[in-house]
Amino acid sequence: MSNPPPVYPPILRSHRIEGEARISLVVSEEGSTQDVECVEANDRRFGDAAVEAVKKWRFVPAMWQGKPVAISMQVPIVFTLDGKSSATAPLNRVVTSPPTAELTALALTGDPQRDYQTLQRLHASQPPPEYGRGSDAYFSWLQQRSRKRHDLGLEYLERYPTDARRWEIVLTLQYGRNQRVQVLRDGTKQLVPEAAERAAWDRKFYRWLEELVAARDASQRARTDALRQLIEHGAFRVFRGEPDTEPALPGKVVDWMERYERENPSSSVLASLYRTVATMLNAIEPPRGTRFLQEKRAAHAKEDVADVMLRQRLDRYLRYMTGQEQPVDELRRQLQALEPTLADASFYRGKVVLIASLAVDWGSRTMELEELYRKYHDAGLEIVQIAYYNANRSAPPEQRDKAAMQRFVAAKQWPWRVVWDPKDSPDESFAQHWGQNTIPAMFLIGRDGRIAPERIGKLTLDARIADELSRSSP
Repeated sequence: MSNPPPVYPPILRSHRIEGEARISLVVSEEGSTQDVECVEANDRRFGDAAVEAVKKWRFVPAMWQGKPVAISMQVPIVFTLDGKSSATAPLNRVVTSPPTAELTALALTGDPQRDYQTLQRLHASQPPPEYGRGSDAYFSWLQQRSRKRHDLGLEYLERYPTDARRWEIVLTLQYGRNQRVQVLRDGTKQLVPEAAERAAWDRKFYRWLEELVAARDASQRARTDALRQLIEHGAFRVFRGEPDTEPALPGKVVDWMERYERENPSSSVLASLYRTVATMLNAIEPPRGTRFLQEKRAAHAKEDVADVMLRQRLDRYLRYMTGQEQPVDELRRQLQALEPTLADASFYRGKVVLIASLAVDWGSRTMELEELYRKYHDAGLEIVQIAYYNANRSAPPEQRDKAAMQRFVAAKQWPWRVVWDPKDSPDESFAQHWGQNTIPAMFLIGRDGRIAPERIGKLTLDARIADELSRSSP
């Protein structure tokens, strides 16, 4: 294995700041690294530096029954000023994921340290490679792991009610006990919590998180994770518009946000959490969210790398939100630059336009576009797809061949407009310019020529389109 250490961010070294980043990755059968992402970092610059280093690593492949296999793993990388920065990763790894029988037999022993380690290993474990990703055996194993993790986790909380590590165990119980297999439009599968149990479990789990953030014995990492989940879940509950949502919840979300930024001023997810809160506030009473982002931007006025990067992201979010308050001529000019025929004003007049940024070979999403177009086109919906091909070197060759992807689109003969972003990548793209963090990203231009805001109770894209089409033209 070759694992060159990461470059210590100069600005952090000059301020004598030490830190740690946890990196998730996939090690391929050949030993190369793929899907490298920062899971957690006390400063996003440590995360960025660690990701760049890990992308260059090479491993001795993991083995299963004498054959190399791809595995997922996480690596902690510590940055210290004494020059002893460490990047912990195994030289060789034999996959020992427990088969179903061993999974079922796992039990607590009465030793809190040993039981904590057992639960953490269980939480990180993956199905044995012999099951085959996506097979019935694969999902059955995941369902059994979910039940076992839940049952043993609750037993741990009951056995060791004063053990400080209990808060780490609470965080592993987010999705409840029972999960079902959901089949998507394109035939792919995923596990989702059982709907009948989810509401009751959510109430219990998020009460625990509120206790966690107030607990003196909770670790900084646990408190940070809990605050993030409380902010995201609280904002989502407001969006759902359920009758039993307490009136004080929006204020609690803002309070959690303020505590999160006090305790994690350099967090890599700070900007996206600001956006979550701002979107919630705008849905309640525009333009409260816009003012919130403007205040946060002003508060990050330093010229160091962290604040400059955060302001850039907030500027994109503000561009998106101010586009909800006035017609977005800039957006139309950008679309025209990508495709001259989109300069025709009649294409927009009195219409609802869905801007969909996604890879053209994303089956479930393009199937969703087909369904929405059939359902709403006659009522006034138009779709513009901003297309990308997959430039990631870990993607199959046919997905990295732009000409092949263009032939793929031509053969599909979709009835909506498909235009290629000249950036050829979601990074620094059209979507990112308009405050969309990830691909796929979809937003609407309403009949009034403004970006349609997120509205309380309108959670799905289908519901948002129907709502915008019900609104009269100006």
